[in-house]
Amino acid sequence: MRAYAGGDAEAFETLYERYRVPLYRYVLHLCGNDFLGRDLAQDVWMKLIAGHQDFPDDVSFRPYLYRIAHNRVMDEFRRDKVRRAHSESSQAQGNEIEERDPERITDAGEAARRLLSLVDELPTEQREVFLLREEADLSIQEIAQAIGVGVETAKSRLRYAMKKLRNGMSGWL
Repeated sequence: MRAYAGGDAEAFETLYERYRVPLYRYVLHLCGNDFLGRDLAQDVWMKLIAGHQDFPDDVSFRPYLYRIAHNRVMDEFRRDKVRRAHSESSQAQGNEIEERDPERITDAGEAARRLLSLVDELPTEQREVFLLREEADLSIQEIAQAIGVGVETAKSRLRYAMKKLRNGMSGWL
């Protein structure tokens, strides 16, 4: 990022290629809508481009990028109250049926779908920390920096998320 701020356009292309997919997946999992996810991810890249001269010297790129993404998604949640009520209610009805009949899980694909459903059901704060850890491969310290909370808060949110996911998957594996 410092090279890009110094005028090296190829440096931005390298960053974009490296982080394009993980950033999109992170935003997609938070907002739950492909079209909105693409728009928000694009907004993050545009904000990064617009502010490239202001990149701080004392931070690493990944937490900085995901901080911008976190802020953009949270702004969208606040502004439009983006919620997937229809999708969540449909999933909840389907999950009730599946939970009564765990023998329906016949392959890893079904288990993966169940896990994704459970991730979607996590509270936003827990889902965000989980996704930053799993999708963006950030450390706890980087996660705390990216979302603007203390390290212990980030650890706690991740711990609660993992516990909920394990409990949700316990009858499925």
